Amino acid sequence: MVTNSVTFNAKIHEEPNKLLDSLLGDQMSTTNEKMYQEVVQDEIDGEIVTYWGFMLDKVTSCSTILRLVTSTTVQDHNEIRIAVSSVVEEELEETTLPSPHPAATKTFRLLFNKGTIILRPLPFGQTSFNFTALASLGIADEKDNSSQIRSSSNSSATDKRRSTKKLLSSGLGFLSGPDLAKIGFGVVKAEELFNKIALLVYERFEKKAVIDQRMKQHFIANIPIAPALTLAEEEIIKTSVNIANGIFKAKRITGTVNDLIEKFLYRDSEGGAAWGMTKANVDVAAITLFTELWLLDTYDHIGETKSAIREVWKDLDGTRGLQYTTSVSLPSGFKDRLFETWITWAIRVDAGRRTFIIAISPIEEYEGTHHKVIGTGNMQKATTRGVYIVKELTDNTCEWTWAQQLDLKIPGMPTKMWDLIAEQHLAWADGMQERFKRNGNAVDREKWNALATTMKALMGKPLMEDQVAVFERCLTLVGDGQEGVWKPLESPSSDVEMKIRYFLPGKGGRSVATGKASGVVDCSAEEVAAWLMDYCSNDMMRKHKEEGHLARLMVRDLARQNEITVATIKKMPFYLDNREAIVRVIWKSEKEKILVAFESVNRNLDYGASLRKTRLSTMGLWKIENLNDLNGVCQCRVSLIQWVDFRGIIPPWVTNKNITSILNVVQHAIGIFRQDMAIDTAVTKKVHTILTAWKDEQYSEEDDALLQRVRDKFEEPLKPELTDNRRSSLLRNLTGNLLQKRVGWRQLISPDVFVKLEGNIEENSTVGIGRATAIVDATILDCAAWELARMTREQTDVHCKDGGLDRKVVKLTDHSYIYYFARDFGVAGFAPREWLCKCVWKMLDENAMIVGFEDITEDNFPPGAGKDYVRASSGAFWKYERLLEIEGVPQTFVTYCQQANWKGFIPKTVANSKLSTMLLRISSMRKKFDKSLDIDARRRAALVQIILQEDIVNNEVGKSASKEFGMLFEDRSPCERASERFGMADSLICTSRLGGLVWGKTSINFTAELEEVAAFIWDFGSRANMEISRDIERTLEEEKDRSFRKFVTRRHELSSKHGSHHRDRTFASEMTLTRVHTDLIILRFSPVKGDKKNVRRSTIKARGSFAKRNTGTVDATENVAIRIRRLNGRRICLDYVCELAVGSTVSRRASQAFVEQRLAEIADMAVYFLRLVPLSDYKLEDGKALGYDLLWKVGLSKKKRIAKLKDAFRETRALRELIDEHPFMQAMLISVVRGNLNLNRPVKTKLVCMTEAEAIQIGKNLIPCLKSKKLIQAGVDQWRVQNRAVKELMDEHHWFKPMVVVLGKGIVKAAAWGLMWRVVVGAFLSMSDLVTDILVLKEYWEGGDATLLFRNLTLASLLASIGLQLLVVFIQNRRKQTSTMLKEAGIVIVGMKSPWDAYKVASGVGTEKGSEFSSMMELTMCKAIELFAESLPGIMIQLSSILKSLNSDSTISFVAVMSLVLSTCTTGFVSATISYDKDTDPTCRATFPAFYGYVPDSQQKRSILFLTMAILASVQSLLKSLLVVTLGSVSSKYAWVYLFADMALFLGIKALRRDFTYWLQVYGVLGFFISLICRIVAKVISDFTATIQLRHPYELGGLYFSMNSFFPLIGLILLLTFMEDGIFNDTTMMFLKEVTKILGGILVSMAILFFLLINKYYRRTFYSTDTAVHTVLLTFINGEEEEKAGVLGHHSSYWEPFEDKLEKWIETNWDRWEEEKPEWFTDRFKENVPDELALKRNKGNSPAKKRSFLANALQARNSNVKLQKVEPKEGIVGGTRIDMDEFKSEIFKRSGSFF
Repeated sequence: MVTNSVTFNAKIHEEPNKLLDSLLGDQMSTTNEKMYQEVVQDEIDGEIVTYWGFMLDKVTSCSTILRLVTSTTVQDHNEIRIAVSSVVEEELEETTLPSPHPAATKTFRLLFNKGTIILRPLPFGQTSFNFTALASLGIADEKDNSSQIRSSSNSSATDKRRSTKKLLSSGLGFLSGPDLAKIGFGVVKAEELFNKIALLVYERFEKKAVIDQRMKQHFIANIPIAPALTLAEEEIIKTSVNIANGIFKAKRITGTVNDLIEKFLYRDSEGGAAWGMTKANVDVAAITLFTELWLLDTYDHIGETKSAIREVWKDLDGTRGLQYTTSVSLPSGFKDRLFETWITWAIRVDAGRRTFIIAISPIEEYEGTHHKVIGTGNMQKATTRGVYIVKELTDNTCEWTWAQQLDLKIPGMPTKMWDLIAEQHLAWADGMQERFKRNGNAVDREKWNALATTMKALMGKPLMEDQVAVFERCLTLVGDGQEGVWKPLESPSSDVEMKIRYFLPGKGGRSVATGKASGVVDCSAEEVAAWLMDYCSNDMMRKHKEEGHLARLMVRDLARQNEITVATIKKMPFYLDNREAIVRVIWKSEKEKILVAFESVNRNLDYGASLRKTRLSTMGLWKIENLNDLNGVCQCRVSLIQWVDFRGIIPPWVTNKNITSILNVVQHAIGIFRQDMAIDTAVTKKVHTILTAWKDEQYSEEDDALLQRVRDKFEEPLKPELTDNRRSSLLRNLTGNLLQKRVGWRQLISPDVFVKLEGNIEENSTVGIGRATAIVDATILDCAAWELARMTREQTDVHCKDGGLDRKVVKLTDHSYIYYFARDFGVAGFAPREWLCKCVWKMLDENAMIVGFEDITEDNFPPGAGKDYVRASSGAFWKYERLLEIEGVPQTFVTYCQQANWKGFIPKTVANSKLSTMLLRISSMRKKFDKSLDIDARRRAALVQIILQEDIVNNEVGKSASKEFGMLFEDRSPCERASERFGMADSLICTSRLGGLVWGKTSINFTAELEEVAAFIWDFGSRANMEISRDIERTLEEEKDRSFRKFVTRRHELSSKHGSHHRDRTFASEMTLTRVHTDLIILRFSPVKGDKKNVRRSTIKARGSFAKRNTGTVDATENVAIRIRRLNGRRICLDYVCELAVGSTVSRRASQAFVEQRLAEIADMAVYFLRLVPLSDYKLEDGKALGYDLLWKVGLSKKKRIAKLKDAFRETRALRELIDEHPFMQAMLISVVRGNLNLNRPVKTKLVCMTEAEAIQIGKNLIPCLKSKKLIQAGVDQWRVQNRAVKELMDEHHWFKPMVVVLGKGIVKAAAWGLMWRVVVGAFLSMSDLVTDILVLKEYWEGGDATLLFRNLTLASLLASIGLQLLVVFIQNRRKQTSTMLKEAGIVIVGMKSPWDAYKVASGVGTEKGSEFSSMMELTMCKAIELFAESLPGIMIQLSSILKSLNSDSTISFVAVMSLVLSTCTTGFVSATISYDKDTDPTCRATFPAFYGYVPDSQQKRSILFLTMAILASVQSLLKSLLVVTLGSVSSKYAWVYLFADMALFLGIKALRRDFTYWLQVYGVLGFFISLICRIVAKVISDFTATIQLRHPYELGGLYFSMNSFFPLIGLILLLTFMEDGIFNDTTMMFLKEVTKILGGILVSMAILFFLLINKYYRRTFYSTDTAVHTVLLTFINGEEEEKAGVLGHHSSYWEPFEDKLEKWIETNWDRWEEEKPEWFTDRFKENVPDELALKRNKGNSPAKKRSFLANALQARNSNVKLQKVEPKEGIVGGTRIDMDEFKSEIFKRSGSFF
């Protein structure tokens, strides 16, 4: 054994004592399991033995057992020594060592002797780690005893060199034996493994960021005690500041005028190096940025620098300065440059704000010690000087000015080159600003608050004379007492009032109007003024860039704190000059008011480029006045008066017309500071305060009379004698949704299950009265305050969204108001309606309150209000009654009655039908105060404690409960998947043949506590249970003790699939809970019989649309078992199974729908708990479940998806917390689920800085990413890479990616993205072709004997098309009911098959239950049949007719030409559609990636490729048809001989290659004929259309297809060349030759273009010779599990040659599939499994399933193929490697395929 000396020196980022504890304990383990440690022998006499394991690469591990002996600390050197020596396993008696890593195939044992570890403390919590020892290498594998072994194939030489390079660059040093140079070149030595281990140890403790932070904190803490500045340092600081002030003389760099960092170039003399200058705001504290710039020896700075030389010497000669020496590499031909600089710093304080200055100068200017670096002799000295100035703006923002000159000492360098060097050097500032960038809105708020504080401090400060003059000029715009009158101006927002005034222009003046806007802003006056003065805020700059304007600048005069000069260049239409505005802005602060004046000034600014612009003139005044606080919320009134003249050729009337857009800046200010929630809370609180003092209210007789009239009208029960038929009809049509047909209050359909709606009609009236009742989780005063506070912004927004117009409230007294509101129905011809009501409220006592609304007339509100409104009438009544609290939550029973007469010509039935909508205001109130989650959570918490105290049953009871569950849970036969199921659930259903008896089960995993889920189910009457189940009524026995047994009943609606009415079903059950053990609970619902049904119970009714009705009930039984298992942590598995007997009269479909609803309740329960999980606890599985939740029960509707997403954001705790972190996340996900195809515009903004517009764009970017990739996962990965915010979000929240992947799958499935357009257009062309064929048939029919042949051929083609499509319908639907098959056959017969299939595909219908193949495959096959039997024969028939007419000089039929054109277009379009859709289908690309994928990712290329394919198919159809028709014109015998010979050649090749059998699973004689028909159809379609899909090995094969595509052109050329004269006249021959030339040229050019457009990898598929069996074999060998599973979906002859391997693979993995439930592991896959293997798996425990049609073709074979155990690589089946030579030989013998 070879022994080498090894040494490891490193700076470890951990304190010595903590490092020692890690070395001696079990703490050293990494999350990626690359390194693990375990103490195998505790400390004895100061010794400890530890086992260390290391995973060096994917398959190689190394381990060592060390005895560590710690010596005493040496005080002089403050060091710790540890003696290290290896221990052999024999020395460890009865000690179990850890097992090597399970992935390791090679394990080495590293042995150390005479080793020593020395630990010395270093600054900032670091440790100097020195290890020396003698090392030797042993091998744990007994098969290889050498001390030198070859490297693993998974660890390349390049990887090893990179590993060594990383070691050296990380500050580690190595000394080892002479063989170290061979690292990575094939020989593995002890040194190599040791170096890798050393790197793992270093990475384990690597905490560079922590050390850097400690260094920065230490420096900041020592700033106050830093040495005083020397005279030299003072001088250099002064000089540097003067340089920075030169930024005003510098020239702006072109293209940076709109950047967040201003960049300039300045040259103090002609030629030479230029000064680069930047000025920017940085979103970090000034002292933090200063520290970042000053500390040059942090790990962060070292990592950024790529210089060969980099040294820092601090505290030069006891000063605060330092020397920094670094080098710069130049291109070949130039010497590297060496920079030696002297740097120092200073702090200045001005107006309470600090300014940090860092000065940079050449070291030659420092008169003290100069440090030298060895190895710089070949370098040339260069110089640099500069300055950093960091000025505090706020506590967390600063202004950074940087000026620096780099002189590389290159004589003769052009000036432009110096400028380019300076510009590139300044790019570092962009990265620094981006590094500290925070959310722009938050930063803006900080700056505004700081400026607002300054304004308050400067209140009353006098203005300068020139500033006073500006205010005087601006005040003239107010125009008080002057000429002109302010006129109202229509405002785009109800929050802003606008006016306009015109002045008579002076001589030569322009008649430009002055605009005025005012509104209330939710902040103080100082904050609004600060917002105005921050002209280049993040928000303003973002909006400026989005609108595409050219420049926006702000210049501040340091001597004037209250004044700035701003400039902007607005982009105008191309025919106008851009408009430039340079404006002087001044503010002054007075008591409770701030004035801001602005006017244009004549000043030129540097924009960095010459721009075409015209300067406009403007003047204006902002008046901002503080208002009284509204319960702590500051508000101010903002008024803007502004005059603008755009000058140039823009006439004044254009400016006047668009003045509202100029004044809209007031609305922008309102939106920036809007605090709707706080304002609404304050308004409601004010009303609540008034209601609290109800005892002090004094009511007039008029008020009492109003309340009495309203109570008489609404509160008393209405019992009209409805004998009039007309009034009875009105009553029945109250809403169109009445559930009762008796006199009195009648129940209406309610969308809210907790709100009961009723309707009635008052006696002698035709206007309906509605009544709604609900229980609200709030006090009486809370409910009333919310309702009476009608002018809150929330309710105003709802009013406007519902078509509301004007809205006013006039307070009469504290208890009475006048409400006025108007609404537009949005229906043409109907005028808006207005209502005027008086409202009076009164507390009857502490337990009841009433509110009445009644119509009134008021002089201040005349009817119509000066507008075209119709005055309607209305009355309403509210009653609030106190109930007992539930779980500490107050309860109020609310009754709301309303009657509305819309007047005018609106029919009463229409008005009455809107009653339900008007009554739903009570639902909004209920949801506003809903505390169901809290109430249910408190009830569950109490139940959980009881369950935890429940004793675990004995083994016999537990076994019995588990056995009963297992028997009920066992699969029934025949069973099928639920039609609609939650993505995470595995659901099966079995329905009796006659209906009424149904069984179903589901299993789902989710995150929750075991006992909490059990408590949720046991709490039978909880609100969540009622809402999820949507039961009409539930009753339960009141529990008298803690025994988990009670009697319950539930009443549920039984819906019909055929529109008929079923009576409700009532289930009476005994409910039990059994706690089998700590991780398993079983609940049962057993049918109740006999007297137990009459046990006294409490009743819980749903108050909504499903409340008690008069439909009657039918007793039904349920046998339900629920098993809840704890998997790990808070992850549980819930298994649910039910047997339901709902009545023999119930159909199978209704029974199935009923049990599916039961299974869906379990999924809804899982979603309920998912929405309770906090963001911090979300796992990958939760993210996936959340994705399925967002797609659950929404179908293909975008509106439903968006509505579901909004509900999820409101109800899901994790999403609410995510929005709190990132407010625009909802906007991004809405763009995602909308699923619209947009252009991909990557967004590089950081997550914390993301704006709403950027979030929306990021969401839009996902769709093109999904479309451009073969797999959804790859599309999401591309989206992540392209958008920085997404990457940061997924790194922060790992669950987000699986959620998006699931969403992506749902979106791709639902989104057409051109598919809908293609199938609809294809269906339209097919229908048009059919119509023209019928018209041609009619014309031929009328032509008599002359057209008899054409008539018969056309009729035969139509009948053949229909017959073949009927055959497809039979095969597709043979497992379904006869009615379904007859329906599909009828659709074929009436000619509607194409649009019907197009509708199903566009609707996202996949493989339906009982179908042989998917709807897309059915559409493809029927399209192929149309091509084969209708379009292609039609082309030949019409061509024959046209040639005959042309040859006989007869008139060519227009209908025949149209039929020819449509048939050709249909052929080309359908052919291209078939190939394009199959290739772009994600499923096809995933299951057969070697064949599908030739369509490129670029949308533009895709469109061109589709058009190319359509043209190719159309040309091919014309060429082939022309060849056949022309040959037939010579002799029909020749035509038939050619067609039969061509077909016979193709079939013969297929037979010789044993590739004749088609892939469909049809056997026997029928299978032979199906294969024959399919081969003939494929050959004919390929001949006539060149459909690209048919190059598939299952069809023609690549090489034969390519050759076959050019046969018609070659044949036609030869035919026309050698054709005898006299067959056609000269005109016809010329026509044929010209058409052949044109079509041939198009064919060749389109073929070349096609091959240039497709992805290069797939060109080989056009000359491939693979057979179908060979393709299936390669798929099985190389494919993923899903691809291998697809092999069983083929004809058995495709996989019989390797049947034994297939069975072994299935048998090996079956148990794992049953547990993991992969998506492809479906009932269809299980059906395809050979019966022999299925019987083995069942082991006789269950009845044998019905013999599948595959079993009839299976034959027992014994394979002689040798198997050997190998490591898992390509070509492995079931954990074994196939000897490929013997395997191929065996396959050849069995199938005849060749390789």
